[in-house]
Amino acid sequence: MFDFNINGLKIDIKSSSMKTKRRVYSTTEALSSFNFTVLRDQSLKDIIVQALYPSRENYSIFYFSVWQYVDEVIKEGEQKKIDWGDYYLLPLINGNPLMQLFDLLKWRR
Repeated sequence: MFDFNINGLKIDIKSSSMKTKRRVYSTTEALSSFNFTVLRDQSLKDIIVQALYPSRENYSIFYFSVWQYVDEVIKEGEQKKIDWGDYYLLPLINGNPLMQLFDLLKWRR
């Protein structure tokens, strides 16, 4: 599944809390520490948009940080395996600015 289909592009929004059990991350720290995640057994999307939120206690604020093509995450990402499946990780720092995505979607009209 995917969250949106805009002009033929399947877009998936992934969200991550910047507050974990061990620490609270700033937006800059989250961008340099967190990853895009693509599970191998999910139907493929075209684009992932990463959304960050301050904590699990407050969902009213989201920071839409960066986006990436799914095939680039798979091609360039680190492959991992855990009990519930195989997945690829690519650091958020490799993501593209959201304005670039808006331009891409406008161009595909």
